[in-house]
Amino acid sequence: MNPRTLLLLLLVAFAILTTSGCSTTLVESLPIGKTTRCDAAWPGRWHAVEHGVGKAAMSERIDINADCTQLTFTDPEKTQTEAHTLTLFSTRAGDFLTFGSPGDKPDCFGDGNTHCGTELFRYVRTGNVIQIYKPDHRAVHASLESHVVSGYTEMSLDPQTTATNGTQTGQPAVAAGLIQARAAAADDKQQPTYHNLIAGSSEQITRILVDHPEFFENDAYLILQREGPMNAGAHP
Repeated sequence: MNPRTLLLLLLVAFAILTTSGCSTTLVESLPIGKTTRCDAAWPGRWHAVEHGVGKAAMSERIDINADCTQLTFTDPEKTQTEAHTLTLFSTRAGDFLTFGSPGDKPDCFGDGNTHCGTELFRYVRTGNVIQIYKPDHRAVHASLESHVVSGYTEMSLDPQTTATNGTQTGQPAVAAGLIQARAAAADDKQQPTYHNLIAGSSEQITRILVDHPEFFENDAYLILQREGPMNAGAHP
């Protein structure tokens, strides 16, 4: 199961999935910066907070063990413990994370699954609150399509349909098909699904993240509020 699927399962457990469908934004290389598999501030018990600052706490809980390799999800119906891989990146563009499972294969899409990378999420930790922000898939798609950044992008009307266009750096976009698809989406009130790959080396990806903060949504996708003290057995 790929990292993105695992994160979506986490969000399902917290019952806060958005209506963005199954859009994906990958980076070809991971950004440059301090990297750790755990931060002493993360282990312990957390609860999910409804979208937006100051909203009431939800009943879903997550317990992160001392080395951030085991997560226990608790909701009103069940408790489930799973092995996970959490990687945190502190870069000059901000703090980011990847979330996965031991033995994960690369996340790929496109014909023959030839466009592969890692899904990156931005996060901000302030005291006992962690806010996680997902990519703004539409904004990334627009920049890839117009060749502002290098990479590949596809857009479809729903996860079951084939891509309505694929735009590769150095190749013309299929403009007519794109316009037709967008018109159909407007008529059917369907939300497009995007599959994006931002290409580049680690240094290039870092520079892109610095130059394009709009590639992540302004509102937190997931907010975690700490319950109780930090895990005394945690180690970075």
